[in-house]
Parts: sequence; C-alpha cells; structure tokens
Amino acid sequence: GGMRGADIGVGWIDQAGNVHFQDRYAFNRSRPVIDNTTTDWFHLQGREQNGWTLIQFKRLVDTCDSMDVPIKVRDDFIPYY
Repeated sequence: GGMRGADIGVGWIDQAGNVHFQDRYAFNRSRPVIDNTTTDWFHLQGREQNGWTLIQFKRLVDTCDSMDVPIKVRDDFIPYY
C-alpha cells in the first residue's frame, strides 16, 4: 500500500469564496510535496453548496513532467470530464 509515486491534486475554497488548488506528488509515505516544477493543473471554477465542495480543473493527459503521472485511458475505465 501507500501513496509512493502518487500524483495528487488538492483543492479547497476559502471563506471568501476563492478557489485554491495544489499539484502534489508523493515520493514516499510522508506528506506529499507541492510540485513547483511546472504548472500543469488549472482550476476552472469551484463552489460549495449544502456541505459539498466542487472544483472543476483541467490537466493534460501527459504533461511530460516527471512529477505528473500520465493519465491512461483504458477500455475498462473511462475518465469523467
């Protein structure tokens, strides 16, 4: 188990309604570090409603960034956009 090698997007909305989004990468079992190598994730919009948080973002399928895992589309898995 563990998150070693995980490419992680972390997002939240502050009390002023501003959307925040971080690109993170897990090298090992410690806290994932912020990936400042390139800017590959972009938040488009976000909102909080009835206890739910929704953040829409975009990212290339393959960013060529060593800290971004390429998204692979398979026949048995269809990413939701």
